Amino acid sequence: VVVKCEDGKWRYKNRLVYESEHGALPDGHCVMFLDNNPLNCDIDNLMAVPRTIVAMLAGSGMISEEPRITETAVTWCRLALALGETGIDEE
Repeated sequence: VVVKCEDGKWRYKNRLVYESEHGALPDGHCVMFLDNNPLNCDIDNLMAVPRTIVAMLAGSGMISEEPRITETAVTWCRLALALGETGIDEE
């Protein structure tokens, strides 16, 4: 959902809602809908996630309509990236 702001610019509503609560979005991150519903801009449904993790989730089909499952999938991706960075094999 895109909304027109006071300055006349169009912005994504999910990002505006997230940033109003948590401050500026970190570089390389996007705001993800935990329930995979782009119309649900409730702050509890939004999470800032690195773009690399969003790509991992999208490619693996781990995004769920259940927010807890999506949050767990994000945590799993963070762990998988950390293990790869330390050189530990996943066995």
